[in-house]
Amino acid sequence: MKKYFILLCVFLFINTNIQSQNSGRQGNTNVMNEILAEKYGHDYFEKTLYDERVSRYDRSKTYFFNALKFYETNNLRAAMSELERAIQQCPEAVYYYHYGICLMDMRDYQNAERAFVKALQFFDYWNPFSEAFHGGDNPLYTFDQNGAPQEKYYTYYNLACVHSMMNNLNTSFNYLKEALEYGYPYIDYIYKDPDLRNVFNRSRNVVNQIQAIYNTGFVNSLSGKLFEYEKENEWIEYVFVDNKNIFVRSTKDLDNVRNGTYEIKNYQIIIRYNDEEEIINIKDMSKIWKESRYIPNSRR
Repeated sequence: MKKYFILLCVFLFINTNIQSQNSGRQGNTNVMNEILAEKYGHDYFEKTLYDERVSRYDRSKTYFFNALKFYETNNLRAAMSELERAIQQCPEAVYYYHYGICLMDMRDYQNAERAFVKALQFFDYWNPFSEAFHGGDNPLYTFDQNGAPQEKYYTYYNLACVHSMMNNLNTSFNYLKEALEYGYPYIDYIYKDPDLRNVFNRSRNVVNQIQAIYNTGFVNSLSGKLFEYEKENEWIEYVFVDNKNIFVRSTKDLDNVRNGTYEIKNYQIIIRYNDEEEIINIKDMSKIWKESRYIPNSRR
């Protein structure tokens, strides 16, 4: 009788643990599905007052840096839990990017794809690292030697890898193209990455296509063009006078013209004024700025 009692206790203990683990997994799945939903997070920017956004952003950073520490020790579950808390406070694009990395490492490619797509939603929804382009410091992002935010092109690159491993080869190639056009610089690594093997096995011409896309990123196609965009009821104009010189002005103050020089590096427009440097991605400029007719040396 005692033997059966002990076996019953062991059975109940194991069953309780299994139920607890299943409940925990279900809870995590519910949170994951919530934060990866297409419309999740937009209310934060549209309906939250500025002071509350600042407060929530500050709280989210603590969770985010905790997540990075857990990730460094390969504790992916703990890292994901901290990232979920960060996202629930403030749906930063970079939080979704790292959430996708964790899922990718766990080989959950479908949910990794959802996380990376959410990251792109918020990269496109607003410019979270724009201050860094004007001398500010956003500690959530890392920047390459040209000043481009690495997390943005890494997001496109990882989407290419995920879709390659899921054998969605056309989609994978398109994301790889986007990664290059947002400044992904490691062209040699692309050819060696086992995650992209399926893409390169598809056609011998893929290597040539990738190289051509990369090379185009150093070609200046802006000379003699003007781009403008509306910002708080004024128009900002970027005028590319020739292959080197640029001036920037506002319709609110046409006499206050900032003159500078620029160069093209890996799809980035690096603009240098007397006391500052500004970096704009060519692809972003074509999406956000409206190209207008420009006659060199004019001041309209």
